[in-house]
Amino acid sequence: MKEHKKLLDTFVSICSLQSNFILGNTNFLRLSFKKGDYMEREVTRGKIVAIIQGKINIKCNHLWHNNIGDSEFFVLTKYSFIAVNFLEDTRLLLIQTESFVDSYEMRVLNTLIKISDQYNYNMDSLLLCPSILNICKQIMDYMDAGVMSRTLAEIKRMELFYNLLSFYTEEQLAHLFYPVLSNFSGFRSFIFNNYKRVKSVKELVALSYMSKSLFYKRFMDEFHISAKKWLLQKKLEEISCKASLPDMTVKRLMMESECNSLPQFNNFCKRYFQCTPSELIKKEQSRCLLKE
Repeated sequence: MKEHKKLLDTFVSICSLQSNFILGNTNFLRLSFKKGDYMEREVTRGKIVAIIQGKINIKCNHLWHNNIGDSEFFVLTKYSFIAVNFLEDTRLLLIQTESFVDSYEMRVLNTLIKISDQYNYNMDSLLLCPSILNICKQIMDYMDAGVMSRTLAEIKRMELFYNLLSFYTEEQLAHLFYPVLSNFSGFRSFIFNNYKRVKSVKELVALSYMSKSLFYKRFMDEFHISAKKWLLQKKLEEISCKASLPDMTVKRLMMESECNSLPQFNNFCKRYFQCTPSELIKKEQSRCLLKE
C-alpha cells in the first residue's frame, strides 16, 4: 500500500499544478465487431485497449496474445502492425496513450521507467478491476448518448488513471505501460517515425542530421543493438506478420517485402527463416490457426 500512496501523492500534487490543462480531443474511441471479423492495420498511435465484451486473438509484430476476453486490457505500442481475429461479438474502448505525453499522467508513469527496463515485453494483459470496468462502461454510455465533451473526458481520464494507481502495483503498471515508457525518448520516436522510409542505415543517419559516430552511439544506447541488426529484425517481423494473413501468396509477400525477384526472395527466406517463402506462409498461417 505504501507504493500506491507514493504514486497517488505524486499524481495529486502534479494535478494541482495542472488545473487548466485542456484536451485537444476526447482521446476515446469505441468500436464493435462481429464474431468472425478480421482486421489488420498499422498502429500509428499507442492505445490502451479495454475489452468490455467479447474475445480476440491478436498478433502485434512478432508477438501473439490469444483468447483475450471480457474485462481484460492491454497496451498497443505505436508504430506496430497488428492482425486481429474476433472470436466473439466484441466491444472495445480505446484510449490514446499520446494524451499522456506532457501531462501529469506521463510524469507519474515516467517514474516507472527504471522498473520497466527490467522487463522483456510480451504484451501481457491485465484484468480490469470493477471500478475501472465501470468507468469504461460509463465513458461508452456517454459516447453513445452523444454527451461526451472535452471537460467530461478530462474528468473520466483522471478518474481512470487514479484508479489504475490505486488498484495495481508499480510492477504491473510498469509492465502494462512498457510501450509508452519505452517510446518516450525523442530519438526513439524519430527512429520509429522514419525507419520505414529508408532502405539502409546510411539513409537513416542522413535523415537524423547527426554524425555517423553520434548516431551509432545514440542508437546503441537506446536500443542495445546495432542499427543494421535492428532494421533487419523489423523487416523480418513485418514479413512474418504479413505471411500469417489470410490469402497471402508468395508473389504478394515478395512485392510487399520489396524484393526484386523470386530467386532473391527465396534466398532471403532461406537465409533468415530457414525455409522457402511458401513454407513460411504455411508455417505462419498454421501457427495462427493453432492459437485460435
